[in-house]
Amino acid sequence: MKFSALAAAVASGLVAAAPISETVTISNFIYRAPANGLTVDGKHADRLMRFQLSVDDITCQAVDVDIPATGYTCSDPAYSFDTLNPGVLDATFLVRLYHQVDDSELSGDIRIFATGPLFTIKDQVGTATGTLTPSQ
Repeated sequence: MKFSALAAAVASGLVAAAPISETVTISNFIYRAPANGLTVDGKHADRLMRFQLSVDDITCQAVDVDIPATGYTCSDPAYSFDTLNPGVLDATFLVRLYHQVDDSELSGDIRIFATGPLFTIKDQVGTATGTLTPSQ
């Protein structure tokens, strides 16, 4: 009987353990910053960044986005992201994606390649995949 209780405790501990890593693909990324602004969900905005995650079709969006900035949310509140300075490559965007899993957090930086007719209108080229690992 004691062995069964111990085995059940170990098994439940393994099931409840947070994942060690998670692979996420970003697709359908857009960045818009037209001179006259744009309308998002019926409201005026100066800049918009939006993308989808391969996980359950989650959409992440930042209205009046700044680069760099922190604390943007996704349609699933367990996911959020920061925008980072991509460096010298102006054809890329860099996001730090977070996933809150139980009492732990996974995060990872993902570089998104984008192109467009103007620096204010960018669409993703291909997809961008990254690995989220336990945050330090």
